[in-house]
Amino acid sequence: MAPVPQEELPILEALINIRNRLTALKKDRGEFIKASDVNQLYQAVVKQVTKLNDVRDDNTAYNNRVDTTLADVFSLLSLFYLTIGKTRDAPATYCQISCMRQILNHMNESAVYNETDLRPFQKRLAELRQIVQQDAEHAKNPKAVTKLLERQLNECDAIVRQLQESLSVLSPELVPLHQKLVTIRRQMRVDGKFLGPGGTVPPSQAICSSLLEECFEIIQEIKANEDSRNVASSLRPIYDRLRDIRVELE
Repeated sequence: MAPVPQEELPILEALINIRNRLTALKKDRGEFIKASDVNQLYQAVVKQVTKLNDVRDDNTAYNNRVDTTLADVFSLLSLFYLTIGKTRDAPATYCQISCMRQILNHMNESAVYNETDLRPFQKRLAELRQIVQQDAEHAKNPKAVTKLLERQLNECDAIVRQLQESLSVLSPELVPLHQKLVTIRRQMRVDGKFLGPGGTVPPSQAICSSLLEECFEIIQEIKANEDSRNVASSLRPIYDRLRDIRVELE
């Protein structure tokens, strides 16, 4: 996560204060939640969002503590809005976009995804963008919030395009194989065991694990053969001898 720039520190401090007030309001079960109290805190958030928009570049993706704190604030606000009967307002929209962005970033880091995984994100992002545009046309949200939502949507779209570009280099013949490998990767736990429905560990793990190890060995052998072309001539006798020893051991 990137450090918080100096000009965003006052905004971060204000958002933390708002988050604390929302958390306290959430924990207070003794009083009925008033719409006026929620709206007052929402207006305080809008004020900070306006300041944030002023110091940020529209063409740059940001991900620092201000963003995570803002996501927490909007998440709490969406709960309160749900309580007072507002289910399609800006806080709920922001929470959806923020959640999708986290998932997309994880997919980008893990590289465990295929084209089928991206389609629901594309569809939902398009739907959310339409909601934001319609709300803007009817002046439902403050301009600062609309700008924030549009920037978040643009950043998600950029990640989706990046993921699609990564898949575009796949040859058509390898697409089915890639999909199978993604499925296998998802069915494996951290300790290397294959999972069944509901996260169960079915028997006969050794058979599948042995086959997977053979695949790894074949891949390593192919890679070694390719690397052998770059062996220096002075090291060629040593390389040939080591290869012969390996063949004898096998």
